[in-house]
Amino acid sequence: QKIRCNSDTKYDEDGNIINEKGEPNTSPRTAYCLYITTRSAEADTDYMTQHSEGVSSAVMNISLKLHETPNYHQAMAAAVNEIKKVCGSERCALYTVDISNQHCNFINSDGANRDFLENFAAEMGRSPFEVAMSWNNILEESDCLLLENLEYVKERDLVWYDSLCRYDINNLILYSIRNNNIRVGFIWAANFDVSKLMRLKETLELTAFLISSVIANHQMVS
Repeated sequence: QKIRCNSDTKYDEDGNIINEKGEPNTSPRTAYCLYITTRSAEADTDYMTQHSEGVSSAVMNISLKLHETPNYHQAMAAAVNEIKKVCGSERCALYTVDISNQHCNFINSDGANRDFLENFAAEMGRSPFEVAMSWNNILEESDCLLLENLEYVKERDLVWYDSLCRYDINNLILYSIRNNNIRVGFIWAANFDVSKLMRLKETLELTAFLISSVIANHQMVS
């Protein structure tokens, strides 16, 4: 890719920069891009409406599943099943976190699975809440990890990396769910279709926004 930085720069017909001696510079060049984001404590709902038809349709299906039944765990399980289809993943779950009482829950397409949650955490020598806090540390100020391989996890948390390897996990999505800027859970998907990466990021951003209020309301009335 040839990047032209200012109007005074001269190029030959092959796109090489002409140096001070009037000769083309054919040596390898490095170009730098500056990426700046502005973090907001509030979700930008206007931005959230500006998505493709495919993303909007997927989010609509997930929203319908969330409200098909008044049963919280059944609704969440149905939503997880839809998210799993969108991601094309082998595994998918919601990992909810109630910070006030340090309680967590693991919900996959079959419903709440407390036994798996306890075993999964115990294998790492952690409590379920400590697992959630370790994910907080990995995410830092970000809202998501979309990893085509596990090298980043291996560098940041070897214990979690070893656990993922035991379950034959090759790639991973970890998307934070926030309500009023407080983490109330995570969307977790593994061995997903990497060809859908950018579409997944958009879909999960909207999905996390929808699910956050359902989780927060359940925690408030429980």
